[in-house]
Amino acid sequence: MGSMYRSSVVFVLLLLAMFVTITPSHAAPSCDVSSYPALQGRDLSGCDLSALDLHGANLRGANLSGTTMIQTLLYGANLNGANLNGAMLGGVDLLGAQLRGATIIGVDMTAAELKRADFTGADLSNSDLHDSNLYAATLSRATLTHTNLDYTLTTRVKTFGTLWSDTTCPDHTNSDQNGGTCAGHLT
Repeated sequence: MGSMYRSSVVFVLLLLAMFVTITPSHAAPSCDVSSYPALQGRDLSGCDLSALDLHGANLRGANLSGTTMIQTLLYGANLNGANLNGAMLGGVDLLGAQLRGATIIGVDMTAAELKRADFTGADLSNSDLHDSNLYAATLSRATLTHTNLDYTLTTRVKTFGTLWSDTTCPDHTNSDQNGGTCAGHLT
């Protein structure tokens, strides 16, 4: 009777295997950046890329959400259309980087080097850029809703069509109390 029971169990398991489709789980993103500088479209979400030299990298359209890039060198990098939501970019060097149309929501960019960076059409909502250097950067058509620019150097910043809403301006005022803009309150 024991072998008949085992045969029945095996038969049932085989039947189940025929009808059950096992789908592989989504693989975790690879944090391998050995293909540098060609990293366009890569899923690097949640990776710790702190203190790496990725200057001039092509990260166009990459998923960098939740990524930690403290003190990372990204000067001259192409991040157009990249997703940086929730990333930690404190002290990052994005000098002259391209971030056109990037989503940069809820990002910590405290004390970041953003000189001559192009944020045209980027969404920087709920991001913290205090103590950063935005000298000669482009914020045209960018969204700066609930964005903190306190103590940020903003000399020669281009702001044509920038959307300011509850933005903390570099001079500690609020865009909503300045006629809906930080223009005239940039330092």
